[in-house]
Amino acid sequence: GALVLAPLALAQAQAHAQAQGALAVPRAGGAAGFDRGQRVQVWSETEGRWVDGEVEEVYTEGGVADGYLMPAGCVKVQSVIGVKYLKPEQLGMLRWQAPQEAVALPQKAAALAPRASPLPPIHVPTADEVRKQACTHLGDMGFRRGALIGTCFGLLIGLILGPMVRVIMTWLVLMVALAAAAILVVWIIQAGQNEQAPPRSTAVTRGLLSFDEADEDG
Repeated sequence: GALVLAPLALAQAQAHAQAQGALAVPRAGGAAGFDRGQRVQVWSETEGRWVDGEVEEVYTEGGVADGYLMPAGCVKVQSVIGVKYLKPEQLGMLRWQAPQEAVALPQKAAALAPRASPLPPIHVPTADEVRKQACTHLGDMGFRRGALIGTCFGLLIGLILGPMVRVIMTWLVLMVALAAAAILVVWIIQAGQNEQAPPRSTAVTRGLLSFDEADEDG
């Protein structure tokens, strides 16, 4: 920061401070109005606005500090744009931070408070509820265990009885096929015997005809 400020810049800063007096309260009365570590705002010529800062040192007595000759009442301010040294006649460029901001925050919080949903009450389970939950959990575990055992038992029975059922079905199919083949063979044999046997009706007819012819001759 610079120790020497142009009168025009100082006048502009003072006019700007008066124009924004509703936002912050400038401190008058020299360096005695500021303390080390106090949050302040300092006018920046390069930025053309008030920037936040903090009082690092108040030189109540003149002397050399940081390589500069400090007059009595000089204030050293550390801001976001750097270090600035202000002489007593330049303290119009220094002011407290606006107190309205600190008051506005609780108002905003109070306005937003009704919108916030209240936290649900914490429910502490009773002994009966804990017992019921434990019984339900044990019942679920027993059901799962029974289902798992039943599934394993069914798979084991299937693996054992599966081949046996397959053998029984194959045996039944073979028996049916053999029975059908036996019936077919019997039918073929009977059909062949019927074709080879002479017709009996022809012999009886011939016998009757011979008997009739003998009667006629007699």
